[in-house]
Amino acid sequence: MNAKKDDKTGNWVCSECQTEDLNRMFLRTLGPNNPKCHAFIEEEDRKVRKHNDAARRLNEVSGQYLMQYKRNRYTGSMPLSASSTTIPTARKTIGERVTYSKETGLRTPQFG
Repeated sequence: MNAKKDDKTGNWVCSECQTEDLNRMFLRTLGPNNPKCHAFIEEEDRKVRKHNDAARRLNEVSGQYLMQYKRNRYTGSMPLSASSTTIPTARKTIGERVTYSKETGLRTPQFG
């Protein structure tokens, strides 16, 4: 860990906090559309989306609010992936094949 002592306050600051402060400074000075800023915003979005998708799955399966959602540290947005129509706990039985109808988009199981 690369902690440094802050010259103004005299407190120790960890490297992750230093990186976040630098990113916030870049965001203020360069703007969110700059490629450098866009890179760390997208990285944070991926991390937050992964966490929020796991929280949504856990909360839906349990029927309770067990895991909190996170917001992006830089934009304040709460990204979620598009919701899937399948139930995460549904399993295919052995010997079952599923075909999809192009017209209706429905699944029809076929045993064979």
